[in-house]
Amino acid sequence: MSPNPEADRHNFGKIGAMKSDSERWDDRYRQASPPTVLTPHAVVVEAAEAMIAGNNAVDIACGWGDSGLWLASQGAVVTCLDVSAIALEHVDRRAAEMDVPVTTRQYDTARSGAPVGPWDFIACVHYLDRDMLATLWSEVGPGGTVAIAIATTTNLERHDRPSARFLLEPGELADLVIGSADDAIPVQSDETWRNNGVHEAWLIARRKP
Repeated sequence: MSPNPEADRHNFGKIGAMKSDSERWDDRYRQASPPTVLTPHAVVVEAAEAMIAGNNAVDIACGWGDSGLWLASQGAVVTCLDVSAIALEHVDRRAAEMDVPVTTRQYDTARSGAPVGPWDFIACVHYLDRDMLATLWSEVGPGGTVAIAIATTTNLERHDRPSARFLLEPGELADLVIGSADDAIPVQSDETWRNNGVHEAWLIARRKP
């Protein structure tokens, strides 16, 4: 069992083919320990420069909730979504310890698609659901921001997991999320080896007011 369920977010197969996604992820989070230090993903921190207190933010597939909890600590009104009820219990506990308000909701993008907005800020880190990402831009409110970081197939040069099935192809992310939308302002769109040791595609984009 990996000590970091989020690092293996799409590698369910060996946990039990008959279990639902939520049950598989519940198993992972039950057997792992939540982090003791709040570590929001760097793409969220960078993108949040445009965020103001009171912004309506969502953290999709939040896991332990580091990015969502950090956004809440900066004054955002945050909803943390995850398929695992156990992960969300940890998020609620951490939020109480930090004394920051967040709303947690069990949510499966494979069934429900992109979370209905409009959102001022959308964070999606280490989670690939192409169908959801292809409709995500429509849920961004005027002047809103998306911050996305997902590993690419180049990551396989150094790491066996996640498998190619759960990795972006080179140059895919921006086309998938914003395509040719004429109201999108790309702030950052690149792919490289990041400080966390993962080859990630990043997309920070803002919607015109």
